[in-house]
Amino acid sequence: MPLPGDDLASARAIPIRAGRISDLERIVDLLLESGLPVDDIAPGCEVQFLVAEEGNVLAGCAGIEVAGRHALLRSLAVRTSYRGYG
Repeated sequence: MPLPGDDLASARAIPIRAGRISDLERIVDLLLESGLPVDDIAPGCEVQFLVAEEGNVLAGCAGIEVAGRHALLRSLAVRTSYRGYG
């Protein structure tokens, strides 16, 4: 049985961009759905996000905390319906 993503034609190019304050509520919702902590995520927090968005759907997000020349991956979440495509 083929898995999603086995056929290259099934792959979708989903744009990735820097997260904005207006994305914060959707980011928190996705992190909660993924079982990840959100206690320290609020406007002005140290975590910066990248978001993958298809239309009005937040397909995924990645949060990093930058400290000088280093960064810590804080969270990475992909909406269930977007998993397995590349």
